[in-house]
Amino acid sequence: MRFPHANPVLSPPHPQFSPVKSTLFNPHQASSTSINPPPFLSIVTTGKLTDALEALTVSGFLRKYNPFGSGSCKLVFQLVDAFSLFHFRYLAGRKPSDGNFWLRTVDTPSHRVWCGLAFERLCLLHQPQIRKTLGIDGVLVECCAWQHRADDVHPDGAQIDLLFDRADNVINVCECKYTSEPFRIDKEYDARLAQKIGVFREVTKTRKSIHLTMITSSGLVRNEYSSRIQSEVSLDDLFAAG
Repeated sequence: MRFPHANPVLSPPHPQFSPVKSTLFNPHQASSTSINPPPFLSIVTTGKLTDALEALTVSGFLRKYNPFGSGSCKLVFQLVDAFSLFHFRYLAGRKPSDGNFWLRTVDTPSHRVWCGLAFERLCLLHQPQIRKTLGIDGVLVECCAWQHRADDVHPDGAQIDLLFDRADNVINVCECKYTSEPFRIDKEYDARLAQKIGVFREVTKTRKSIHLTMITSSGLVRNEYSSRIQSEVSLDDLFAAG
């Protein structure tokens, strides 16, 4: 495959690429784990657009997948390059004059959000290790995400950033949590998990068993709510030798 040079990719002459650039390469979308493509992506089929998206995908800037239950009729492109995401979150349009900028931003709300999103992307990049830890590396698996936008029936909507759709009629729905201390599931979080799984079952009409998998940076506290979690993956598991 022929890869376009960096300059054409980021500033392509084709006018229809501009909305793609503004969606995939801007600080607001870059701070989100899931980037939902605008409607025009389903109708624009120019060669330049296809070449640019393919180049960015093959070179590791984007990942592409079919959301759960959509078959091949919907394709999502997601920005996953760590440096690009960091650049748009902390560098683009900023000129910090404080020499202690990085020290002063540690443990701020925005930094904690960034750490959470970065951990989710780390999980996306270590799918083989997650599968091995779950003992499903020998099972045919489709790894994807799923989202249902808020509507009259489900006003809160639901989103799953990582799930493993297995050929043995099981779906592992993964929750990725970055915390400095072991993560504790409380009553409110437990209700959110139940709501998410309920919406997923109702909208997708899946008959498969759903296993909740918790992927954590510091472990999980066992309490009256943790029984909902059927499997765990630790940070060490993500970097375990093959």
